[in-house]
Amino acid sequence: VRLMATSVFGIDIGGAAEAFIYAADNGAVISQNSWGYGVITATIKEADKAAIDYFIANAGGTNSPMNGGIVIFAAGNNGDVF
Repeated sequence: VRLMATSVFGIDIGGAAEAFIYAADNGAVISQNSWGYGVITATIKEADKAAIDYFIANAGGTNSPMNGGIVIFAAGNNGDVF
């Protein structure tokens, strides 16, 4: 097992799309995310959607246990009750 950590601070600052692309291009096959969009900003940016799709399609590869990636997000990080 190899672990890769990428940090994304603040949705408005950016960095999420770049992190998914970097991870896919550098051998990651599973992307576990414990960040999320808040209730007010529930719309996912198009760049982030495209980067997640890129990760799913391009992660892994020739010398990898998988061809394609899996993206997992945590739910309920902000403690809101619906």
